[in-house]
Amino acid sequence: MRYHGWHALYWAAAWVCIYILWNIGAGLPHLHWLFLVYPVLWPTFIVLSLFYAIQAYNAKDVAIPIVSRLARKHRT
Repeated sequence: MRYHGWHALYWAAAWVCIYILWNIGAGLPHLHWLFLVYPVLWPTFIVLSLFYAIQAYNAKDVAIPIVSRLARKHRT
């Protein structure tokens, strides 16, 4: 359970970073079109979070590229 807790924490932190970078990028003059694609970001986070939660509940290990590597460091 400790592994899944770290996994969820890093997953949420990664999405916060994506959100911040998305807003910074959308504020730049030539990338203002990113605001039009923004409504895709939130549903993607919800769907993927539910998928990973169901996988964790079923005791399956799902590898998320950067997040899983960080969470494995805290697995004891």
